[in-house]
Amino acid sequence: MKLIIIIVIQCILLRIVIAGQIKLHQQNHYLLQLEEKYIETEKTKDLFQKIIGNFYTFEGYSEQNYSGKDENGNDLELSKIINNDQPILIFKYQNTDCSHCIEKVYEQIQDAILSIKVLFISDFQNFTSMKYIKEKYNLKNVMFLRIEDMPNTTITPCVYLINKDMKITHFLSITTNDIILPSYLKQINLSTGNIIN
Repeated sequence: MKLIIIIVIQCILLRIVIAGQIKLHQQNHYLLQLEEKYIETEKTKDLFQKIIGNFYTFEGYSEQNYSGKDENGNDLELSKIINNDQPILIFKYQNTDCSHCIEKVYEQIQDAILSIKVLFISDFQNFTSMKYIKEKYNLKNVMFLRIEDMPNTTITPCVYLINKDMKITHFLSITTNDIILPSYLKQINLSTGNIIN
């Protein structure tokens, strides 16, 4: 009889320990989920702060008058491209920037319906690479400006509008995240008075 009582007590204690372990595991899992959400929130907050910081750093500043060559090897100056009241959307990047990130930009430009001019400014390796990019992504209303040296002060890759007075607006650094770009392009269409189909 004592043996049966001891076994019953051990079974009850074992059940309590197992239930406690299950509850502890559930709590740990919940805490882990909270930690992951916190980390994701912090990453988003950091990204947002970088975007806002870069926006206020460059917004309203005058862009330098870059000069270089177009995809056909012709001399070209940025000020000569801007010849009307319509702003130009500029994507600026360096040959050393993340190639995957730049590929994403080309894909998103390809998918976007933009009725304003788009200019890619970069230290492209050669004229063939510019033509290849244009054909591969079937880029319409797009121009390329190949410059020899990108200034050290330039944050790349980035995108912004430039008006006829060479003033920068709608600056966005796209070094950290490319998921913002489609929404950005839609907003550019709205702010320039162009409609997306």
